[in-house]
Amino acid sequence: MWAGVGTGTNTDPLYQAGVRLECTDGTSSSHVWWEAYTPSGGAGAAEQDYSGRTVSAGDKIVVQVAPYSGSSTNVNLAVYDYGPTLSNGSFNWIASHNIVLDTPAAPSTVECIVERPSTSSGFTDLIDFGTVDFSTASSGSPNQACNATANGIDHAIASNTYTYNHGVTGTAIDMQNSAATTLASTSAPSTTGYFDVTWHAGS
Repeated sequence: MWAGVGTGTNTDPLYQAGVRLECTDGTSSSHVWWEAYTPSGGAGAAEQDYSGRTVSAGDKIVVQVAPYSGSSTNVNLAVYDYGPTLSNGSFNWIASHNIVLDTPAAPSTVECIVERPSTSSGFTDLIDFGTVDFSTASSGSPNQACNATANGIDHAIASNTYTYNHGVTGTAIDMQNSAATTLASTSAPSTTGYFDVTWHAGS
């Protein structure tokens, strides 16, 4: 599960941060990570784990991808763990990484995604995560799951009737395998930016 901005090209890099869940031989684990991806590589071109950070079932997670220090060439990738309840200032921990860019970031997209991992052998089975709830709100509020800034403006992913805080018309995309079997379904975003992703099958 992650939030990010950009499409992942050399001219429109993908900046993202989130949580990765794994289950290997019956043992589960969680990882918190960030990535700054372009095809040409560079620092952060592959997922970079925040050392010592884990999440527990039911934790409320805030992911923030935004400029820092008022600069268009500095990007902050941060993950906050609030435990089972969202309460401003009472989080368990913060994991944060700053990237300094050669040119100002001007991402064209904002996204909040549940992704099926892949390895050198192909896609892994999609772990049964149940349902993940996403909600978006203005910057500075803890009542959000994804908070992304594009072109210096804070954005919320919502329906096309959403007008507060530079709402972006969101498109819900289901996860399918090569046989068009739905592995996870995504609800359409509401006018306040709420949507959820529900697991259906592992592969």
